[in-house]
Amino acid sequence: MTTLWLILKMICILLGIFIGIVICLFLAFLFLPLEYRIRVQKYEEIAYNIQFKVFYLISIVYDSKTNNSIKIRFCGRTIKEIPFKQAKNQVEEKLDNTQKVVTKATQEEIKDNVEKKNMHLYSNQVIDKGKSKKAVSKKPSKASYHSRTKINWIETIKFIWEDENRASFIYFCKALVKDLWRAICPKEIRFDLIFGLNDPAQTGIWLAKLMALYPFYAPYGTIKGDFEKVILEGYIKLFGKTNVYRFIKPLIVFVAYKQVRNYMKLLMKIGKDE
Repeated sequence: MTTLWLILKMICILLGIFIGIVICLFLAFLFLPLEYRIRVQKYEEIAYNIQFKVFYLISIVYDSKTNNSIKIRFCGRTIKEIPFKQAKNQVEEKLDNTQKVVTKATQEEIKDNVEKKNMHLYSNQVIDKGKSKKAVSKKPSKASYHSRTKINWIETIKFIWEDENRASFIYFCKALVKDLWRAICPKEIRFDLIFGLNDPAQTGIWLAKLMALYPFYAPYGTIKGDFEKVILEGYIKLFGKTNVYRFIKPLIVFVAYKQVRNYMKLLMKIGKDE
């Protein structure tokens, strides 16, 4: 009995440790930060530097100025380096393969539909040969079919617009977009811009217009004018930090509203019927 109790106790301890690890991993997935840093500069040439850090562990770095490649780092150590051209070719190859598969599936579906339609027409002709001319004469014209389809679409749109949940659905959609933007928007923006036009007077006019916006962009950077040559140089840096929870929470809140669910059901039902 004592041995059985010890075995059950060990199993409960191991199960508790396993559940605790799963909960910790889930919370880490939700709340550990996702960071991004973007720097774009144009002096003699345009250069990009993009860094994306996942949970403090994995970093994806692309620097067009130094090596023009994508580096994947784990805990600061580079585990894989992919040349940008190779990555671009891989993406294009996958898109081509996907397009070929979709095209092939579409062609097979069209072929099956044509065969089913031919069989259906053949069976109708065998069953009722004498009424084929009357059936052709009673077939609606393309113009009447088009007008009927158009009227159905107008009635459908009108029905959707007049639904009682439409206003609430639009309101909650706006709130969802705002929440998602707050989750992804940069926490820090820095820029420095120097520009010059062909005519120094035009440069001064545009600089005066931009000065009207100075209180808005002053905390983030500077804009200067060059009255001697035509030029457009500068840089912009963006830094942002977010986590998965800040994306999941607005979606859960959005779907939790009854008006949203009812309106989505209505849209899905109409789409299924069409």
